[in-house]
Amino acid sequence: MTAGQWPVYQVFERPAPNKPLRAGGSVHAVDAETALENAWAVYGRPPTRVSPCEIGRASCRERG
Repeated sequence: MTAGQWPVYQVFERPAPNKPLRAGGSVHAVDAETALENAWAVYGRPPTRVSPCEIGRASCRERG
């Protein structure tokens, strides 16, 4: 499987606990756990929280 075949996950950032989510970008990953790790590596800046959501699915996970 190549990166071009992996699902695309939209990444949302939360800059502070009392702030709303905002679109941060996207990552490709083989599964949701890898997407979370990739999103944190690319978009995570303390104290930012990141939530990757697979395109076409309603599942999101938050880390930060």
